[in-house]
Amino acid sequence: MRQSQMFETSKVAMYPSGRWVVPTYRQSVSFNWTAEAPPSGNNIPFLDAVTFTKNE
Repeated sequence: MRQSQMFETSKVAMYPSGRWVVPTYRQSVSFNWTAEAPPSGNNIPFLDAVTFTKNE
């Protein structure tokens, strides 16, 4: 199962991805969620990414 599928089915609470999945999640995810900027620093490998987090 992919990380995005695990997030959509509440098997993980957060994961890094890109802003391109926001339109899909607006239609397919039934729980409250948000997109946050990834942590910053010298060793962060994400360039155009966000972290999707399940809100409880």
